[in-house]
Amino acid sequence: MVFTNDNRVMCIMPPLPDITSDTYQRRIWQRPDVGATATVRQDLDVRISSLLVLQPSLIVVEQGHKTVHWDGGHIRAGKGEAVWLSKGRYDVINEPAPGGAYEAFWLAWTPASLDRRRTTAAQNSRSTPQAIMLQPEMTDALQRAHLSIGDPKLPDAIALHRMEEVLYWLGHLGIRIDHSSDITLTDRVSTLIASDPGHPWTLQAVASRLIVSEATLRRTLSDKGTGFTELLIDARMSAALSLLQSTDYPVDRIALEVGYASPSRFSVRFRARFGFAPTAIRGHKRLRKFQEFRECP
Repeated sequence: MVFTNDNRVMCIMPPLPDITSDTYQRRIWQRPDVGATATVRQDLDVRISSLLVLQPSLIVVEQGHKTVHWDGGHIRAGKGEAVWLSKGRYDVINEPAPGGAYEAFWLAWTPASLDRRRTTAAQNSRSTPQAIMLQPEMTDALQRAHLSIGDPKLPDAIALHRMEEVLYWLGHLGIRIDHSSDITLTDRVSTLIASDPGHPWTLQAVASRLIVSEATLRRTLSDKGTGFTELLIDARMSAALSLLQSTDYPVDRIALEVGYASPSRFSVRFRARFGFAPTAIRGHKRLRKFQEFRECP
């Protein structure tokens, strides 16, 4: 990028480190057609309202407590427990441990991986969010799945097998996994944007990718009480929240990753969406600023 200072002298800044470099120790690991995983750390107790979960996910609490509210109920889980979330919107509170932080890791399955494995659950199986008391054997399976997604030495087939093992455990516990039900056009829009939140999405481009007319897309979103701009902002801010919780990227880098060249504008959008500043997720701690990459002489 090129910037001009007050004296109209131009300078070119070297690029920031690549997000897959060793500069960033924490990141979100993904394998196409298998799944994704990341660790989560949060230093302050904040309520995250109306968080959209697009993929079936399991969150393993390692420190602190997690509370999830939805229409019809709520659950709370602490260390040694996990939370199962199906697709939907939830209010979430991640409560740090006394004198510490909230820490967890999550696993998410792609539709392709779920299509390969249909869990066999009892007739009274449940698809609503569940708090799960973990047995040692299941904890081991969760750790293996978590580590396999980010281990480049392991082939995809092994990572897939370890993720499927967790699905068997969930089926054994009576949890029904049905990712294909009620996939709406609105969900498809959110999923597409979330796949690349930094892309300059337009309604026209999204309609083209989803093979629907612009008029149909506008009408469908209007019928759901929303609009394209609202979905775009929500998907980008949700992606930013995940990056704040699960990576070491500085806030200005996260702003770029979700489509905002201006960190201040990003912060305004984030606060408007969630009710707190991006830095609240990380408490009063500040990551190093990468001044060597960001400042002109």
